[in-house]
Amino acid sequence: MQHEEIILIASGDLRISANQTCWPAQAQAEEAVTTAIRGYGRSVRRGHPYDPVQKHGFIHSQRHGIEVFRQVPPEARSSGAGSSLRTEN
Repeated sequence: MQHEEIILIASGDLRISANQTCWPAQAQAEEAVTTAIRGYGRSVRRGHPYDPVQKHGFIHSQRHGIEVFRQVPPEARSSGAGSSLRTEN
């Protein structure tokens, strides 16, 4: 992970219909946040991809969340509303 890199993770709902309904607003919000973060010279990447089969980019189950967070480097720090990344002690 680059020192200045921000990892975006989008926690969703167990209901696929809710995730699909909310995805367009989430995608717009992520685009706005990404633009703002890049304006401060930081790079941004999603912690997990959009799923074309499920038609959304949210974490959709506990198992999926475990898989996503397993890929987050241990040195990553948590920040932001509702985030749940590992934190440094």
